[in-house]
Amino acid sequence: TDNLKLTLGGSVYGYDNDNDITPGGTTIPTALAINGNSPGEQFKLYEGFGQLDIAGLPLPLSIYGQYVNNDDASNDQDTAWLAGVKTKIYGFAVDYNYRDVQRNAVVGAFTDSDFANGFTGSRGSKLKVSYELDKNFALGATYFMADSDYTNATLKDSDINTLQLDAEAKF
Repeated sequence: TDNLKLTLGGSVYGYDNDNDITPGGTTIPTALAINGNSPGEQFKLYEGFGQLDIAGLPLPLSIYGQYVNNDDASNDQDTAWLAGVKTKIYGFAVDYNYRDVQRNAVVGAFTDSDFANGFTGSRGSKLKVSYELDKNFALGATYFMADSDYTNATLKDSDINTLQLDAEAKF
């Protein structure tokens, strides 16, 4: 209908010879498997995503989601998903999503560095609010509330909360 718009998509990401990648000339195997991935992890990712835009409501509403599965994962920590909703009212935009990224579901080298300090094995929320000052400039804030089961010498089962203040210019 005129009030509904549905966008669907999918991707396949296959990594060949990923054991041959060496960051900075070192001999660390599988440089892609960092930030929480199991050492030596392999990746073949299947991704599906979608968004439903609803225009016939008092407020425009978008509902969106994403699902990723790593078919080559070495264990059952192979799934990531995200579900969210966003809207606009009187120049304000509000976007909320919840996500759960298991340890080997995605490539650690390419995770969202803002959420849970970029670690896989994390789950939590993102809330973004912005105000459009004019068509090319907006001010906003984004708050990430994440729990991570990533462990190293200084970080164990952490709550990772991050606040970002944004000035957005469009050209």
